[in-house]
Amino acid sequence: MTVSWKVKNIGEGPTNTDYWYDEVFLSTDQSISTDDTYLGAIRHSGVLGVGEEYPVTSTSDFIVPLNMSGDYYVIVRGDSNISYPRYSNRVLEISEENNKDFITLPINITLSPVPDLQVTSVDAPQTAISAQELSLSWTVSNFGADSGNVNWTDAVYLSPDKIFDRSNDIYLGSFSHTEGLANGDSYTETQSFTVPRGLSGPFYAFVVTDSRNDIEERGDNFNNDNYDEVATQVILPPPADLVPVAESFSFNANGIPGQFATINYTVNNQGNDAALGSWSDAYTSLLITSGILTIH
Repeated sequence: MTVSWKVKNIGEGPTNTDYWYDEVFLSTDQSISTDDTYLGAIRHSGVLGVGEEYPVTSTSDFIVPLNMSGDYYVIVRGDSNISYPRYSNRVLEISEENNKDFITLPINITLSPVPDLQVTSVDAPQTAISAQELSLSWTVSNFGADSGNVNWTDAVYLSPDKIFDRSNDIYLGSFSHTEGLANGDSYTETQSFTVPRGLSGPFYAFVVTDSRNDIEERGDNFNNDNYDEVATQVILPPPADLVPVAESFSFNANGIPGQFATINYTVNNQGNDAALGSWSDAYTSLLITSGILTIH
């Protein structure tokens, strides 16, 4: 909201200071009180002589609180003494302190449109393996106003039922959306998350958009979550027994520093059950110097 005003010195002498602050408020009545809305302060620089006013009308833009609506007076107080106590009442006016407020006629403030983000679909696999990656996709649509360039976070959960319960459902991870979303637009993400070790049974994949409430939706946050109606069966695989075969190791004995070296090896599963999913193998280097074997 743009507000313009002038301040004039109608006293008998110039101001005793060369700067002070004018402050702007929104009020439901014609007086400033603690329940009014403070919009901001503007610093004036320069002495004001007798009969002088600001050389140019003061004009500033202020942000009206997002959820404010109704009829309000705009009150401008010159040389204010409210929000900047340290710099308050810098202009010495003796008894002429009762005419520093200018009050407009009431203005009507209407609610601005806000975004309405909704998770319109979630697609998770029918099976997953405990302690392994689970890849799923979801789509978020905006049925409200443009979100602007605001970031928010989508969170992913596993729930044993079709009712989302943030405090009890299993949190898998999150994804940060950084491009905003215009009215009527949508985006689809596909991400992988690790299923907690030891988890098994049927679970429903839930996605919650704007999970940290970074977007003001004015009460429409109730539709920010959705789930895949087909449960994902999480399998707890029986234990395998992976053993590297020492005799199978081979590598280039004349390695060059800074260059890749090829290592060949074999891993056997000595258990009675299959090893399901994926895993990582780690390597160590062996250095023999003067008959001493060092492992790196």
